Amino acid sequence: MYFFCALYALKGATGVKTYVGNRGDEFEMRHLNPMFDLGRLRKVFYSSRDRASMSEVIADADVVVNLIGKYYETKIIADKKTFPYLEYKTNFSFEEANVSVPRTVAELCTEMQVDNLIHVSCAAAKEDSPSEYLRSKWRGEQAVKEAYPWATIIRPTQFFGHEDMLLNSFANMAAIYPFVPLVDEGQALTQPVGYFL
Repeated sequence: MYFFCALYALKGATGVKTYVGNRGDEFEMRHLNPMFDLGRLRKVFYSSRDRASMSEVIADADVVVNLIGKYYETKIIADKKTFPYLEYKTNFSFEEANVSVPRTVAELCTEMQVDNLIHVSCAAAKEDSPSEYLRSKWRGEQAVKEAYPWATIIRPTQFFGHEDMLLNSFANMAAIYPFVPLVDEGQALTQPVGYFL
């Protein structure tokens, strides 16, 4: 769900050691192994509500790339005292995922004297946006700047790549329906950022 990575440049070496923060199991990140020389990739499990585990991911990094964020609020099933004894409750809100956690990453980078923090935001992030998601992304940028004033903030559109939901969702719709629904009758423009493995 959330992901951030810390890049650790080895002094006097030609390679780069990469720490990848992961909240799932190791098989979710397994496809990254062939991209690195032996010993250059370290997968670290963390909780976004635990500063100590987040600092373990950052460790001795020179550069941290923060990709943490959500475009929807996640829900979990929780117990309740009355019938039907279960309810949906918000697990990670926009405020926590897009503001609080990036602020914590920026604070840790300041405390640990990281050379550079790259915070990945959103192209349409605005203070007065009608979307709560976009307003929270803007507030996250401000929180990062406050905690780490020299951070580099980039504002891409959608990311897509190997087995990504952006292109696969269109392919799945085309396989099921005789049409593919598009925003604004297909006239809306977007510039997705592609990466290929």
